[in-house]
Amino acid sequence: MITPEQVIAEARTWIGTPYHHMAYVKGPKGGVDCGMIVIGIYSSVGFFEFFDPRPYPRQFHLHQRDEWYKGIVEKFCTEEEEPTPGGIALWKVGRIFSHGSIVTKWPSVIHALAGAEFVLEDANVMMTSLKNEEVKFYNPWRVPV
Repeated sequence: MITPEQVIAEARTWIGTPYHHMAYVKGPKGGVDCGMIVIGIYSSVGFFEFFDPRPYPRQFHLHQRDEWYKGIVEKFCTEEEEPTPGGIALWKVGRIFSHGSIVTKWPSVIHALAGAEFVLEDANVMMTSLKNEEVKFYNPWRVPV
């Protein structure tokens, strides 16, 4: 069985990877965004087979109301009231839920944040630019029915 510790350990291997829209290459010479890192982490540990949702516009969250990112997360995880270590925190930025991260120990998350320019572990993400945005929590150990 896949554990939260395995998910968090894999997420930490991405720290320092530069932010790059639609990229999926780990490491200091690579790049990744907040969507591809979540898919990469969960597929690497075996939650599901890798799939590729690209292409998508850089500012998709500002120009549409289709909750496609949230829809992908909800195929594999169950929404919960409280964050789960190794689970997903998904923020509503712009019109839709469009920024994802891996929860380490709330409010600490690992994410590819465009404004930070690279993947980082935020010790208190609620003190960042995301603090006033709506957030939902998803548990990958509880699969939707």
